[in-house]
Amino acid sequence: MAEENNYRVSMPRYNNVWFDNGLVNFYLILESINEYHGNIIDLHLYPDRLEYSVSDMERFKELLANRIVALRKNRMIVDVEDKKTSVKKEVKKDHILIQEGSKINGKVKFKEQVFEDDAGEILKIIDDIYKNFGSGKNKCMLCGNQYGSRTKKMQQASNPFLQNSLN
Repeated sequence: MAEENNYRVSMPRYNNVWFDNGLVNFYLILESINEYHGNIIDLHLYPDRLEYSVSDMERFKELLANRIVALRKNRMIVDVEDKKTSVKKEVKKDHILIQEGSKINGKVKFKEQVFEDDAGEILKIIDDIYKNFGSGKNKCMLCGNQYGSRTKKMQQASNPFLQNSLN
């Protein structure tokens, strides 16, 4: 599955609206990384699957983490002015179904760590998934591959690519 410097992944189409939405969202994220960073991902979307391979995995993980942070800010959060204090604060968009924790310094804090606003924290999660990719006790809902047990189990609510909010 994963070689020293070349990761190949095939993700099947499930004929399930949520999973297939996740597949298309992930494809669009990968496509945008290629568009802005020079085709670092060999990417193919077929009628029955998504396939991609990456030769520079460290760069890929960094770019993916940064893209998730950007999508979080653009698609899940809105900046509003507090009516009492006139200070800008973040508010979760109404259609987002992910649980929100307590705000920290006016910033939305989601309970799912994969939606942190810190690319470094997201990178740790991505790194753990790919480090143990193809082995481990957890199974990714999107691609079906096993991954390490230190990473929280990827449920529909915590898998950023299965969230309708990233459309």
